[in-house]
Amino acid sequence: MGVINPMMKAVVTVREAQEIIFGSTNDTDYKATLRMIHDKQIPTLGGKGGYLIPRAKLLRILGQLI
Repeated sequence: MGVINPMMKAVVTVREAQEIIFGSTNDTDYKATLRMIHDKQIPTLGGKGGYLIPRAKLLRILGQLI
């Protein structure tokens, strides 16, 4: 089985969201993604065990940011 494309999953991790938003995997963009989550700019599911981000909502937000 191959690698799952983050664009095909219903929910994505913070790292996957970072790649979708910024197109990178560096720590600066990871921290920026976390700030967006903490500032409630990106809605999440879950909490203490880590964040899961609904892909559809993330894509809607990206449409507003562009």
